[in-house]
Parts: sequence; structure tokens; C-alpha cells
Amino acid sequence: MATRDTGTSAVSMSIDNGYGVGIAGGYDFGPARLELEGSYRDSNVGKRSGGKAGSGGGNDLEIQALMVNGFADFRTGGNVTPYLGAGIGYARVELNRDDDSVLAGQLAAGVLIALSPAVAVDLSYRFMVTDDPDIAGEAVDIRQHSALLGLQFRF
Repeated sequence: MATRDTGTSAVSMSIDNGYGVGIAGGYDFGPARLELEGSYRDSNVGKRSGGKAGSGGGNDLEIQALMVNGFADFRTGGNVTPYLGAGIGYARVELNRDDDSVLAGQLAAGVLIALSPAVAVDLSYRFMVTDDPDIAGEAVDIRQHSALLGLQFRF
């Protein structure tokens, strides 16, 4: 994560690894899927310099997002199904109890590994970006990489 100069001061931040949880529900159209996803991510700011956001306070960065995602599945005929996806939605970004809500987008790539006709393990990578939230008077540029492990249930 980095910030840009807003005329008052500039700040630079590096974000430590964190954790996230999410839940999604959707519909499988065959070669394509559509889902509504809610997620929560929590990380700590590892290093800060400059700007108002770079001084004082704690180090907690939280992102809550609600996304609509579309996926293209590349069915192989076996138990492994690679996929690509993209999504758009809304994110609430909070840093040290100051927050802003902004537009968010994400790209995804992964594989579904079928354990049964109704259950699959989901291994994926997601890259999320947001419009620049205004945190402590600074426009913060959010770019987040996530490695995910999940379970998919079909009924």
C-alpha cells in the first residue's frame, strides 16, 4: 500500500501479512459462475513515514468488502477446474479508527479440486484495488494480494 501527495503531506506505508475471512453465494451457469462475496481483511502497518497517517496511533488496517464476482471455468473433464474471474463492489477501509468507503475491484485466478459432485476445494489468488480512500487527510492507494483456501458447496 502506498499513498500519493494530496497537497498537505505525503505518506508511505508497508503492510505486514494479515488474515481474512469471507463468505460467498452464487449460481453456476455451466462454463460461468456469478457470486456475491462478503469479506473482512485485517493487517498491521509495518513501516510508515511522512504525512499525518504516518504519525501516532496504532497500526491496524481493516478492509470490509462486498463484491459481485464473475468467473469463467475451464472444465478439464477431470477433478481439477482452473478458473479466472473479476469483480466489482464496495469496500470500507479503516486505518487507526479513521475510515472511508470506496469503489473496489478485483481479479482472480484459481483451481477448484472436486472432492465429490457437491464439494470442492478452492485454491485461489486475488488482487484487489480500491479507489483512494481518504484516511487521516491522505489519499491512500490500496492494492492487496491474497492467497485463499476455501470450500465450495453445490446444492
